[in-house]
Amino acid sequence: MQAPDITRKSAPQRTDQPFSRSTRSCLDTAACGAPVRQLPRAAVFEGDCPPCTDAVVAALRADPRRHWQVEVVRRDLAQALPKADLLVLPGGNEDLADTWRRLSGADLRAVDAFVRGGGKYLGICLGAYLAGNFQSLGHRVGWRWLNAAEYRGPLQGDVMEALVKTRWEHPSQTRLLYFSEGTSFGRVPPLRGRVMARYVNGEIAALITPVGRGT
Repeated sequence: MQAPDITRKSAPQRTDQPFSRSTRSCLDTAACGAPVRQLPRAAVFEGDCPPCTDAVVAALRADPRRHWQVEVVRRDLAQALPKADLLVLPGGNEDLADTWRRLSGADLRAVDAFVRGGGKYLGICLGAYLAGNFQSLGHRVGWRWLNAAEYRGPLQGDVMEALVKTRWEHPSQTRLLYFSEGTSFGRVPPLRGRVMARYVNGEIAALITPVGRGT
């Protein structure tokens, strides 16, 4: 779009040209008096399942409501969090302890401080386990924000690769999801927790729960 000449009255100008430098400066710095809306930032940690990471990145970028700026983080997670609004830990292999060990002590402390300080955490499959307090191959792993266990209810297939029926509450619908040794959060949500979906046996499949000032 061609910037209009604001120094004198003139006939309407063409609107099919790129922004001029002065117009870009005005939009970028809010020099025109209107505040610039900052797009929310999401940090997506890439573990040992690149397709899981790719699926999350695609979903965030396709979100028509938030228009996320997405950064894939492969190491030094602690350095990415100060500029993030959301941290996503997607799925990975079944060795939770291995993934936990790949995060440095600084990373583990930074994630806990990020969430408790007001950040948002989305844990999917393996990431959901790590939000809890879980025993894996003799090692205690997780940030211990809530209780998480392996779901052992009805499946369409075997436990390693199956489909599972879930009932979502917001909006109300039944959805069939891909499943591989996924997480259950019990039947009773944490205090102030909001259940988003349940498995057909009544166990919680997805929820939102406050942790400090974050979720």
